[in-house]
Amino acid sequence: MVDYDSALPVRGNVQDADSVYAENTLLVTAGVSLDGKYRGMNVDSEGRQLVIGPVADGADTEGYPLLGGGLFETNGGSAVATGKNTSLALDAFGRTICVGQVADGSAIIANANPVLIAGQDGTNVQTLLTDTSGRLIVNVGGGTKAGTFFNNANLVKDSPTLIKTIAGPAVVKRVYASGSGLAKFEILVGVTSSEALEFVQFNSTANPNVVFEFTEDGLTIPTGSSIVVQGTNLENRASPASDFDGYATIVTEVGI
Repeated sequence: MVDYDSALPVRGNVQDADSVYAENTLLVTAGVSLDGKYRGMNVDSEGRQLVIGPVADGADTEGYPLLGGGLFETNGGSAVATGKNTSLALDAFGRTICVGQVADGSAIIANANPVLIAGQDGTNVQTLLTDTSGRLIVNVGGGTKAGTFFNNANLVKDSPTLIKTIAGPAVVKRVYASGSGLAKFEILVGVTSSEALEFVQFNSTANPNVVFEFTEDGLTIPTGSSIVVQGTNLENRASPASDFDGYATIVTEVGI
């Protein structure tokens, strides 16, 4: 049997949800459901396929619901039962919302993937430290000293005098030292109360100020150690006539 264009017409008398029989030929059949029934394809007025499924949260995985975003494998105290589909959380613009447990200081759990994970210290998850504008603060181990630390002291003839000291943790970028007379400025670094001489500079009448510049990464002062700036009066006159003030400023960034 053919139509007027010699095309073979395909006809069948089975409908949606009818039982499957090998001898049946069905034009509208799109597939067979698990219960052994023919199932037609739903389309809109433009012939576009309509995908329809039950609500996904908590639904059985074999239902293949439309909203399924993944398979919840382990209960772990969740309201969603094991082996159920869970939907994706979206904001008002359709962007995926990532949700996870608070990460900072919590134990590392395989497959947990908390939102706040930035790295781990070998034992616990640790987040990135930012300022109030969300800019990254480099703070590897929790140091707090950042800024400038200034002091002045009377420098006695030929006697090393403490001008300024700070304890770690800190990262020292530079040290400024100055005096109203000729002086030697020294920087000592090491375990607090046992610091050792590391750097020396001399000023002059023409250049009374000196600057100790450290590497790009700075001079690391760990916890339990200190940096000491001291000055020695090198004037020719004896004390106290030759005594003058020495000044020191230690500039640091966020500690290690």
